[in-house]
Amino acid sequence: MAKLLEAGGISNNSDIQSFVKSLIEKGECFARSGRLDLSFRSFSHAFRLGEVPKECISSLVEACLEFQRTKLSREKREERSSVGDLCESEVFSCMLCNCVFMKPVTLSCGHTFCEVCLSEEKSFNGFVECCKCGNAVADNMAFSLNVLVMNAVQKWLPNEFQKQEKKLRGMNYFIMNDLKSAIDCFSGVLSKSSNDFHCLSWRSDAFLRLRQLELALRDIDQACRLHPRSAKSFYRKAVILAKFAEKEGILSTRHEESVIALLRCYSLVPNSHRYRQEFTESLHRLLRPKFTNISRTMSVLKQNHSGGSEFPHTPILSRLDLPHDKTSANCGKAKGPVSNKRIQKVTDSKTFSTSSQNDKRGMEKAATSISNAGKSEIEKDVIHLTEVEDFECKLCYNLLFQPITTVCGHTFCRECLERSLDHKDECPCCRMKLSQYLAGSLKMEVTDVLQQVLMKHFPADYHERSKMFEEKINALSR
Repeated sequence: MAKLLEAGGISNNSDIQSFVKSLIEKGECFARSGRLDLSFRSFSHAFRLGEVPKECISSLVEACLEFQRTKLSREKREERSSVGDLCESEVFSCMLCNCVFMKPVTLSCGHTFCEVCLSEEKSFNGFVECCKCGNAVADNMAFSLNVLVMNAVQKWLPNEFQKQEKKLRGMNYFIMNDLKSAIDCFSGVLSKSSNDFHCLSWRSDAFLRLRQLELALRDIDQACRLHPRSAKSFYRKAVILAKFAEKEGILSTRHEESVIALLRCYSLVPNSHRYRQEFTESLHRLLRPKFTNISRTMSVLKQNHSGGSEFPHTPILSRLDLPHDKTSANCGKAKGPVSNKRIQKVTDSKTFSTSSQNDKRGMEKAATSISNAGKSEIEKDVIHLTEVEDFECKLCYNLLFQPITTVCGHTFCRECLERSLDHKDECPCCRMKLSQYLAGSLKMEVTDVLQQVLMKHFPADYHERSKMFEEKINALSR
């Protein structure tokens, strides 16, 4: 490098600083025009000659984000073109995990998710935003279980409800750092439902704490294929790959793979300050002379897609802290259907790229196959909803019409709730204060999942309620 500088007439410190500055400017210009390969090369040369502050690579960060978001848009279009008819049980599925609701919580926008999914979203992303409508959830919002939906799951999907109890038991073991028992619980569920998103993610966290990186990566890889739009899954994967890179040394491609996993994570939640900061720091570290291998980096960057081991993740239940290196005395090897097959280390970028191209189409089919397999596991437990009393309003004792779930988790007809609040600003069931509805700080949005259930399983009754409501409105308007 010194000879190159002398050949270019650059000998003193001020000349070097000027040259570094020009390289940074070129890198920024290439980044803004979307020429990532040339931008990487310019920044790499600048890093070799001097210190480059993190804020100087902001244009490269933005270019990488735009590159990945373009990929996400293309994937989304392909997903829409391949979407089939929904199975009956999917109405009871959480969009954040694709599993049957586990402790369902209905947000003020009317959409319902698992309580644990919302808690993880807040822990990983720093905030909660409805993935269906984009509405932000207030930081001080208390989550209350949707009593009616939880009872419906317990009654109509008993096998799923029992599985949830095992999953929650495993989570409690994990929190207590009894990793062996946690893995046993998760493996027991996975032996019957091999595509359970929660169990794959949580067992991966347990394996990571035990420093069984190959098993941790295998589980989180499958979770990413099941839910390619889960930012927290790719963040988990990023952490695992970073641990792999630390173990394998500076020549490992895991460095690039970890950064790319963080990039996908950031592109899925672009307004997350935390993800942007961590991706910027990781990219800044990757550009240092100790790690830089432009050809390898660009090869990995260009071939990455929604699944496979190019993307990274992290552990979740430990409040986002990295897993402890030390394990408790009772943490042994996991029992159950856990394969010890080693994940092949990719050392040749050409082989890596060729393999990716061959697998690209297969990956889409595999993701669809995995998703359909998960649906069939749920369908075995589905019973047609025929008992109207399970979905009655507790105020009028008729089938719910325009169901509203309050912040305390109870559900009523919109009209019935409005009348009740005119009389007293509290829940008719639990007496919790509901003055926020009267003040206008909360709107009465129809509970989407219940609306779908009512219209699908009780069409005649719901149509009659709708007809009566319209007649009443017409009479009042005269």
